[in-house]
Amino acid sequence: MIYADKLTIATSKKINIGYIILLIGYSFFSTYTAIYPLDSFYKEEFEFYTEVKLPSKTKILKKDASYPDIHGDYASAAVIKLGKDDFRKLKESIMQLVHFEIEEYNQNTFVSGELKSLIKGVDQADIESIYKMKAGWFKIAFLMDGETVFFENRNT
Repeated sequence: MIYADKLTIATSKKINIGYIILLIGYSFFSTYTAIYPLDSFYKEEFEFYTEVKLPSKTKILKKDASYPDIHGDYASAAVIKLGKDDFRKLKESIMQLVHFEIEEYNQNTFVSGELKSLIKGVDQADIESIYKMKAGWFKIAFLMDGETVFFENRNT
């Protein structure tokens, strides 16, 4: 590309260094988001399994995910906060889904370490209702405060 004094060797070196920095930065970002997914990952996962769009004002309070193993299996969990009206609408939408059913709470209801670490201090009396997929391992809990929802997914 060095023709007729249009691109000097010094300028070419600067461009090459810029490309290298860009590639290294992209590699770090990709690795970081693979280990610590962005909020959009959790929103997309919720919407994929429930086929219900989360309100735009949804706030993710806590989140955690395991890194996929050699077979691609992973677990993820999040605690989200909604407005009271959005909470009610979301619960009504989940109640009408044919591929979800209500689940009674027991000590094995939420088993992933990811979720257990996020909901320390929440006990059975705080949970209003729990819904689970009939086929698969995706669970949603609505809390008594009328604003907080948590969900967990074990993708195996």
